[in-house]
Parts: sequence; C-alpha cells; structure tokens
Amino acid sequence: MVSKSRTEEQKEGYEKMYDQELKVYFEAHRKEYLEDLASLVAINSERMEAKEGMPFGEGAAAALKKGEEILKKWGMTTRNYENYCITGDLNDKERAVDILAHLDVVPAGEGWSVTDPFVMKEQDGRVYGRGTADDKGPALCALYAMRAIKELNIPLKKGVRLILGSDEECGSGDIAYYFSKEPHAPMSFSPDADFPLINIEKGGLHSGFTTEPQIEEMLPRVLEIKGGVKINVVPDRAEALVEGISMETLIAYCSKAKNTMGLQYSMKRENIDGRSCVRIFVQGQTAHASTPEDGKNAVTGLLQLLSRMPFAESVDFLKIKGISKAFPYQDYDGTAMGVNITDPVSGHTSLALTMFTYSEKEFTGMFDCRASIAANDENLTKVIYERFKGLGLLPMEDHTMYPPHQVDADSLLVKSLMKAYVDVTGDIEAKPLAIGGGTYVHDIDNGVAYGCGMPGVDNRMHGADEFFELRQIEIGCQVLAQAIINLCA
Repeated sequence: MVSKSRTEEQKEGYEKMYDQELKVYFEAHRKEYLEDLASLVAINSERMEAKEGMPFGEGAAAALKKGEEILKKWGMTTRNYENYCITGDLNDKERAVDILAHLDVVPAGEGWSVTDPFVMKEQDGRVYGRGTADDKGPALCALYAMRAIKELNIPLKKGVRLILGSDEECGSGDIAYYFSKEPHAPMSFSPDADFPLINIEKGGLHSGFTTEPQIEEMLPRVLEIKGGVKINVVPDRAEALVEGISMETLIAYCSKAKNTMGLQYSMKRENIDGRSCVRIFVQGQTAHASTPEDGKNAVTGLLQLLSRMPFAESVDFLKIKGISKAFPYQDYDGTAMGVNITDPVSGHTSLALTMFTYSEKEFTGMFDCRASIAANDENLTKVIYERFKGLGLLPMEDHTMYPPHQVDADSLLVKSLMKAYVDVTGDIEAKPLAIGGGTYVHDIDNGVAYGCGMPGVDNRMHGADEFFELRQIEIGCQVLAQAIINLCA
C-alpha cells in the first residue's frame, strides 16, 4: 500500500475541515432556501413566444429577473446576457469553474395531485412543484453553496461563476449565446442530473418521418391520430378518430389491450359531417425520452391497438401498421428497428417514438434516440432511414447523429468531484455514470453533470407531482460547496 504524502494529507485535512460548519450552515438557512425556491417555482418559465428583449418568452425572462434578484441578495456579482441567461460570480479571482444550471421548465401537463404545479408545497419531507428538481432546486443548491463559502469566509484561490440559463429544455440556445460572448472556464459542471457524477453522455439522433396522407373511403378506417408534445418526452396521452367500426368491437379490443399493455382507454361517439365516428383516448405515463422504460408510451400503445383492429387495408393503414412494427409498444432499445447497439461503458441504445400526427392534411412522426458510444451513422442512422424508406416514408430531414460526450474518469475534475460526494455522503462504492440524457455540458470539453438527483429517488422530472426531497437539498448544497472548495481552494 502506497502511503500518502504529507502534502496530500494536509490538503485532505483542509478540504474536510469545513464539513460540520457547512452542515450547520445549510440547516440554519433552509427556510431562506425554501422561500427563494418557492418564488422561482411560482413563475411558469416554459418556453413561450419570443418578444422583444425576451428571446424565450415572458416566463423565461421573468425567471431570469427573479434569479438575478436572488443572486444579488446573497452577494453575487451579476450580469444579464440579453435575457438568454444570467451569471453570478462568487469573487473577482481568475475563474476556474463554471456551474451551469437552468430556470426554464417543461410544460406543467396534467395529473397533479399534491399541489398546483406553480405553487410549491412542502409535504412529507418533500417540496412539490414544477422545477423543484429540474432545475430550479439544484440551481439554488449551487447558489447556496457559493453563499455559504462567502459568508463563512472560506478562502479560495480561484473564481467560480454560476450560469443560469432559460432554454435548456428546448435546445439550449441560451448557453450557445452565452459562449458566443464568453470563454469556457477550465472546468465545468452542471447540477442538472444525478449524483454521484456523470462523465459520459450518449450521442443520439432526434429526427422523424413524413409522407403524404392518402385517406381513402374504404370502411372501417382511421381518420385521425395524434399524440405527443415534445420530442424528448414520452407521451402519456394519445387519441384516434375512427369510422365504420362498432363500439362493441372497440370495447373488446381496448379491454384486451388494457390487460396486456397496462394502458387506460376510453371512448366517446362523435358526429363528423353526419357520419357516426368514435374517438379513442389512451392514457399512459410520461417519462424523459432518455429513459423510455420509465414510462408507458401512449402513442406506440395506440398504434399497436389500431394495428390489431380489422380496418380496411388502405395505403395509409398499412403504413401505420408498419410504423407500429418498427416502434412496438415497450420496445425501448430499438430492437425492432435493428439498432439495439450496446457497449460495456455507456450501456444500451434507447429509442422512442414520441410524437405522431395523422390526418387528411398531415402524416408525420418524431423520434428520440440516445445511442451507445459504439453507434454511428452507418450502423444507426442509415439503418433507421432505410427502414423508413421501406415503409414508404421520407426522413423529415437528413440528420446525422450528434456525438457522445466523455470526460476521463481519472481527470482532476472527476476525481475532485467524486471525492466531494464520497466525503459528504460516505458512499465509498460510488462510481461515475453514463446516461442517455444530454445536459448543458454535452459540448464542453472538460464538463460533467453532477447532482442533484440521488440514487434510487425518482423526482418525477417532466411529470406530474415533480418533487425535491429536503434531504436532497441538504446533501446537494453540502456536496456542491465541498466540490467548489476541492477545485478552487
């Protein structure tokens, strides 16, 4: 066993000397943290129509304004980058670390049972509300870590900047704008994922297909299908309008599907231009598209249901059946498509059909693929597009894969951050992770995702009743403070 040098021992002792002091500080300031979080949750900051001086809409701009007020209140030097993002600097020293978080949210959706999505509520050791876990809560963990270091007078040799964006959920145009104005810090991390640390983010493909609808008069037939709200969200609702098939037959098929697929179905009669039709509704369970296995895809469930019904074999219905075979319900890794590529480092590929529209005017679908680092355009993109062509579909655009992101597990950044996590939590078995999700650091050379989700906790991000545990808040604040000390002291 190699013994540690005295310098290493002194450094470890310095890094650990603030453990108890930080813990006491965060316990004492929990009430202020929750007040700040409630003020951010109250703002619906999903992307809206752009207005002058508000590139991502009024809600995003309002969240940035409130965020800047909070940063200033706790002693940070701030700057607003034309309402794309805001920054808060801990000190005026040479910057060593950027911390990237975001204040925008996904749409609230339906199904909330604990509270209104924009009224934060504390209950049973949790705070509920849209953005509590993704990513307003973790953003405040980073701010309170910086505030603690400042107010406890913990000496740092280097600078830290907190960057708060407003378009992470819809393409990250905010951060692209920021980095067109400012250089990257030597090291970066984003508390917009999970602990212990994510040093690999898979590559992937976000694309779709289209064709001209050819609705025919043959009965029974499908007139409309629609489902999905965003390409990176597993749809929890879908519906179809059908004609020429009895309600009794529909009930029989839906009952069988409910037993085999675990989805909920309902129907109602509609009169369309004097014709008797039935609208079928499917209720599933939403999830982030990077982990489609966590949801119940209402779109693929509906397509599979329709494909098994005795509709006339029209050109469009044959295409619908083909799409269902390419994206069958509960096929999460692209097996049916022929792209179930895996590797021992990053794991398996995921594939989800997340948006679908069929009517007399439109026939389109969009999918989200998060690919193993062994995947490439030859063994993934080409295979998917060839399958589309075989079904008589055209790729919506000729996309290529976006590349994976990987930071060496033995780098100073990863080792320092892992040490902070292990020192605070005592989890000596913790190892860096690979994920399918993409974060703000995906295109930053020396950047990793770091917190604030905890192992084994499903915070219902992007779903109803999103929450952040009080325990997660305390651990997140303390780990991020210790991380800053490790990197900048």
